[in-house]
Amino acid sequence: MTQVAAKTRRPIPDPRLHELVVSFVAGGAYMLLTEWITQKMPFSGEQIGLLFYALTDRCEDSLTAAIKPNLKNVNKISKQK
Repeated sequence: MTQVAAKTRRPIPDPRLHELVVSFVAGGAYMLLTEWITQKMPFSGEQIGLLFYALTDRCEDSLTAAIKPNLKNVNKISKQK
């Protein structure tokens, strides 16, 4: 998560989400590789790597989007005071 924050210069979302994201990505990687092997590897390792990257690239955006509604509510409350 620290690497993600450093790369994007965005605040780290709730640290409790970290383990859920790791589990999601690990499960997705396992499923993708299992299916690739079951199909007798019809695509190169490089193609599968690029596909995995494309599929998981948005995980970071999902995390930051999850905290945006909370930040909007805080801003509204602050302006009302």
